[in-house]
Amino acid sequence: MLLWISHKTNVLLYVFIVSALFALAPVSASAQPEPCGLAVAKEVRGDTNQGFEFHFDFVQQVFDQILFDGNVYEDFIPFGATAIIVETVPAGWRLEDIVCDTEGMVISEIENGITATCVVPGSLNGECIFFNVQTGAIPTLSQWGMISAAVGLVLVGVFFAVRRKRALRT
Repeated sequence: MLLWISHKTNVLLYVFIVSALFALAPVSASAQPEPCGLAVAKEVRGDTNQGFEFHFDFVQQVFDQILFDGNVYEDFIPFGATAIIVETVPAGWRLEDIVCDTEGMVISEIENGITATCVVPGSLNGECIFFNVQTGAIPTLSQWGMISAAVGLVLVGVFFAVRRKRALRT
């Protein structure tokens, strides 16, 4: 019976040592799935670009990136992770369109940006282009007052012209 207990102890000791070696063994880098690559580009439509800065918030990395017309920023999204990319549109501009050409990623549009989820490891050729256009100037309150005064004077002039024409007929 003593031999059986010592044999059982030896087996348990052997299992414990082998388990400890597996637990302490380093995990190889190849076991981790590769991230997806995504390039974010900025294009301004029209000839109105005068070096305006367009700020992008990359929520996954929690930092701000500044892009000018024609700039491209490349980043990696870990497999299974979702990145939120939002443009802070400057005054006088509006985000006209976002065009994405990606493989291995699911892209969803949100207000002034996108969410990108890496679903196929190692996809390195995704690109999203943010298109901006400059908006027309909206008149201020004093400009609206001048416009309405001009319209009012035109209406008064038309009224007196019609009245004079009727008076000449009779």
